[in-house]
Amino acid sequence: MRKLISAALLCIASLIIAPTSYAQAPDFTKTQALAEKGNPEAEYNLALLYHRGDGVAKDLALEIKWLTRSAGQGYAPAQYNLGVMFDNGQGVSKDPVQATKWVAKAAEQGFPIAQRDLGLRYSEGKGVAKDPVQSAKWFTKAAEQNVPDAQYRLGLQYVEGKGVSQDFTKAVSWFNKAAALGHPRAQYELGVMYLSGEGVAKENALALKWFTKAAVQGEPNAQNNLALLYAKGTGVTADPVLAYAWFNVAVANGDKVNAVRNRGILEKMMNPAQITEALKTGKKVTTSQ
Repeated sequence: MRKLISAALLCIASLIIAPTSYAQAPDFTKTQALAEKGNPEAEYNLALLYHRGDGVAKDLALEIKWLTRSAGQGYAPAQYNLGVMFDNGQGVSKDPVQATKWVAKAAEQGFPIAQRDLGLRYSEGKGVAKDPVQSAKWFTKAAEQNVPDAQYRLGLQYVEGKGVSQDFTKAVSWFNKAAALGHPRAQYELGVMYLSGEGVAKENALALKWFTKAAVQGEPNAQNNLALLYAKGTGVTADPVLAYAWFNVAVANGDKVNAVRNRGILEKMMNPAQITEALKTGKKVTTSQ
């Protein structure tokens, strides 16, 4: 049976996104002049300068003031980031409903990060009622703009049949896109699909490939599964030392159940010299793959 990673709501970034039309941070005086004339992009960039303390002292109240003005004029980056501020209670009272309102406004304008975050909100019921159909809708919009986390989460919904008809082939397609962009959980899920033969022809060597890619990025479920492949010789020559090393890494990264149990089983089949070697190998295994 496949093991899915929980689609827990990711923390929305607390840092404002960089200016959209400047190679470097804009000049404060020029930006302020434009902002005072009602230019929404300048208003947003002025908020950014107050956020960073770039050319002016940091000032959260003025940051919110200019961010709100820009957002009120429909500037998508400002709308999204104002949502972030309401989500985190930075300069305003924490309010998930207001946060969702502003994130949605940015999402409706095609802002990809906002589309991903709106999908998460519908998935988790944060500031809005849970609605898997809506989460799939917004994950799709973000996924089509190459947001890897949206691609991964859309793949999960196709696996689970939440908000969409269950379709392992489509799940594999979206996992593959996110995995190619380096998303570790998508790489893990793609490995699971190749190992189980769901939505794709079963191929242990490709399961090994994707578990390895996710494992070196610190994904504990992938580390545990990779260890199992080495322990059993599935898709690779059996190597108990390497298997034990990966179990150790998985345990260190938070897998206190499966990896601990599997390591204990393997340990009974190893001699002291192998265990000593595995302990040494574990210190360098994530950088040598």
